[in-house]
Amino acid sequence: MAHYKAADSKREQFRRYLEKSGVLDTLTKVLVALYEEPEKPNSALDFLKHHLGAATPENPEIELLRLELAEMKEKYEAIVEENKKLKTKKKVFSKLTVERKKIPLLYKPQHLWEDMDYCIADVCAVQS
Repeated sequence: MAHYKAADSKREQFRRYLEKSGVLDTLTKVLVALYEEPEKPNSALDFLKHHLGAATPENPEIELLRLELAEMKEKYEAIVEENKKLKTKKKVFSKLTVERKKIPLLYKPQHLWEDMDYCIADVCAVQS
């Protein structure tokens, strides 16, 4: 009988220790959150670890990956913004192109080349 009371006393001390340090309260909150979860996770243990903040031990590589991810997100946002600006410019130039097609060409490009040939011939004649 004395052995039973000693074990019971140790349990009670341990329970008070857990209660005093906030462990029981924290575990209760996490378990309630798991209970109230509409879609139960595949791994209850992973859920507990995640909500207790001990999903995995910190690895220096993880911090580097987080920094790289943040940098990539910034680059992505910049590219999205640039894309929006370019789309706006494209709309403006598309409208100008449509308007330009409505205006008939009075001076054909082939005439331009012929005129340049005459000018070059004139320059060569003046230099000789």
